[in-house]
Amino acid sequence: MATLSALPRRRVRVVSLPMVTYLDTPSGERIAAYFTPGAGRVGVGFAGGFRSPCAGTKATFFEQAARAAGLPYVRFDYRGTGASDGLFEETTISREVADLTLVLDRFGLPKVVLIGSSLGGVVALLAAQHRPHQVAGLVLIAPAFDFFDHHDLYLGPEGVERWRRAGVVAATDATTGAPYRLRYDFLRDGRAHQTAVWEGGAPCAVQIFHGTRDETVPIRAAERFLAEAVCPDAHLTPIPGGDHRLLDHLAPIWEATLHLARRG
Repeated sequence: MATLSALPRRRVRVVSLPMVTYLDTPSGERIAAYFTPGAGRVGVGFAGGFRSPCAGTKATFFEQAARAAGLPYVRFDYRGTGASDGLFEETTISREVADLTLVLDRFGLPKVVLIGSSLGGVVALLAAQHRPHQVAGLVLIAPAFDFFDHHDLYLGPEGVERWRRAGVVAATDATTGAPYRLRYDFLRDGRAHQTAVWEGGAPCAVQIFHGTRDETVPIRAAERFLAEAVCPDAHLTPIPGGDHRLLDHLAPIWEATLHLARRG
């Protein structure tokens, strides 16, 4: 029988797990944020899409990749989503940008690369416009740049008018089938930000990944952004046959993120 000293010793790998922190907002609601520590001076933050909690596939994939690369990383739930306080029906783009900037303040790093998915791409872009000194780069996955330009495609002009009169609309999540409510303030606020998307551009490097078969946000939105927005360093990578989620293409998306983070 082998003695304990003769048995092969397994190396124990110490893994830094994300630490959940609850951040107080001016409204009194708390945001759930998950911080993964790292040694790099440039961190990575993830801004999820419409009604997407940060426990999803993309947010956690990039978390694991950042941990392997030794980079600080943060994912969070907007108010009214996931583990955060608040009602989703009160969400607006302005509120989600405020949630993201609050997280960046608590993150405490001088530089960060933001990954934004779908409508989260718009949130990340607007945050970069507000924080040009802090946001070193943007990696945008199927960004919904023109979402509020085509609001009537979802409900029709008459449906939008009923929404305006009622002040709130009942809808069903296309992915989960879960019912939800949304106030008209979401549309009003979003329209107010459309000019900033096209004319404000990005003060930092931007890498966009968009599927050519994205039926939720067609790739023409990204093509228009590159043609019209003022960006010193913006590139679009079309994914042939790719859908809106691009779950089979997360590895190259992370490589682009890592490149921007190392470039600082």
